[in-house]
Amino acid sequence: MFYHIYNRGFGKETIFFEFRDYKRFVENMVKYKQEFDGIQIYAWCLLPNQFHMLLKSDKSGFEISSFMKKLQQAYAMYFKTKYRSKSPDLSLLKFPQLFE
Repeated sequence: MFYHIYNRGFGKETIFFEFRDYKRFVENMVKYKQEFDGIQIYAWCLLPNQFHMLLKSDKSGFEISSFMKKLQQAYAMYFKTKYRSKSPDLSLLKFPQLFE
């Protein structure tokens, strides 16, 4: 089953300010993908205030939720450490939308 996963900064705030921020998110995506072998990443798009991913899971939606939780928590920790005065809320995972 394919899932369109997306999230954006709270109040549409920016979550990627510079190239290094995008790079960190992608590095984390690759890192956590290795832990979840039943997930395939077909496409992704990073915009200044949001991201989208097209994922497929051979197992269950739970595996995708676990993957996204780790990915978003890692990036939120990085972001809050780097930009102490800014605080986008990446802790809430939107429910996966079935891609048809």
